[in-house]
Amino acid sequence: MDGPENNYGYKLLPGWDPNAPDILPLGTRVKIRHFGGTKGKVIEWRGPLGVGGKQIYRIGYKLNGRRQFIEVPRDFLIVLPPKAPKPAAEASDAPPASPPS
Repeated sequence: MDGPENNYGYKLLPGWDPNAPDILPLGTRVKIRHFGGTKGKVIEWRGPLGVGGKQIYRIGYKLNGRRQFIEVPRDFLIVLPPKAPKPAAEASDAPPASPPS
């Protein structure tokens, strides 16, 4: 067969390369356009689906404290920068200050 094959010997369809540079990695923070500015994370890459083979992603987000999921095309997603890590409490060699008497 021409081109890459999967474990079953079937030829992979064009666009089904999860390592392609234009594919968003799992865990990428995104903002969903036309969805009230909702932010979430990429949970699953569904591949090129539908007419024209648009890249579809499953996005996990929270609404009213409950975990929700939605599947949207790549052109509905705005990639957000990763969250800055929380600063760790600075360890000091000095003993803790004694309470006032």
